[in-house]
Amino acid sequence: MKLVKYFIALSFLIIIGCSESLVDSNQPQNVQNFAKHNWIALNNQNSASVESNLSASEVIKKNKGGKINLNERAGSIKIKAKLDVPKNAFSNDETLLVTVSADPYSASVNFEPSPYTFDKELSFDLEYDGLNLNGIDKSEIDFGYLAPDGSFVKAEYDKIDLHNDKLKVKNARISHFSRYGFIKDQQD
Repeated sequence: MKLVKYFIALSFLIIIGCSESLVDSNQPQNVQNFAKHNWIALNNQNSASVESNLSASEVIKKNKGGKINLNERAGSIKIKAKLDVPKNAFSNDETLLVTVSADPYSASVNFEPSPYTFDKELSFDLEYDGLNLNGIDKSEIDFGYLAPDGSFVKAEYDKIDLHNDKLKVKNARISHFSRYGFIKDQQD
């Protein structure tokens, strides 16, 4: 009996592996294959001094909303983040412990608890100061999140600002928690 189950499972894997791609090639324009993108690296000169705990947490009350501010350093790079949670943005709980964690090696953040979807959009500002942005054109940069299937989905936001050694996004709309960050398109 075990041999029959093994054979069925093996046959199924062979059929799936040999079939055409299961990925929909007619994805919406804001959903892109993440393999064509890279998170923007923080390229710290002194990586030994990079802390691994770059996070801020707050208990947010459903009937009041709240803000979370993150002001940290990753080596020589300053990271500022502000997440605004409006009143009644979530309905499941009376309070929610929200954490914003900056990745010490890339221009990205993780939101916890994840996955978590909101009834109202949250507003998010993120700024990196001290980046080496030589050779990066503003048109190559975008901000969004990493979907569960590994694709990159562009977030809605007011603007991305790239100036000297600063990179920031203003008023990114966050409808759920995931990993969000800045990416640079790969040139084909």
